[in-house]
Amino acid sequence: MLNLFLLLFAGYVAGILLPLCFPAQPRIQNILAHGSAGLASGAGILLGFTGLVAQEPWTASVQSAIPFLSFAVRLDPLASFFVLTISLAGLAASIYAMGYLKGYCQLKSNRADFLPRARNLNVEQSNNQWSYEFV
Repeated sequence: MLNLFLLLFAGYVAGILLPLCFPAQPRIQNILAHGSAGLASGAGILLGFTGLVAQEPWTASVQSAIPFLSFAVRLDPLASFFVLTISLAGLAASIYAMGYLKGYCQLKSNRADFLPRARNLNVEQSNNQWSYEFV
């Protein structure tokens, strides 16, 4: 279970940091961000199912250099249910976002020349005639 938890955490961290390494390349950023989120969500789904069927709660702790301070994670059946629910929603969102941004990248590349001119378009009607003028 520790491996699944570390994969879940590392997947979300990678999804945040890796796209920053590829500026001005939206397709690669899309794949890295949402692929990592999908991988982390898959690990969260497995972790949630594993925690639901476990006989006793899973606990992991890390001691710090400060006395009487330790960081602990406990995964009981209720926490597993929430991890499972959030991971299912995260997987659906990452799949949807990957397709959504793929279409956005294509739209952006096709209309890159049109959009600046469209903002400066004046449309006027006088004497039942329309006139279009780029300013």
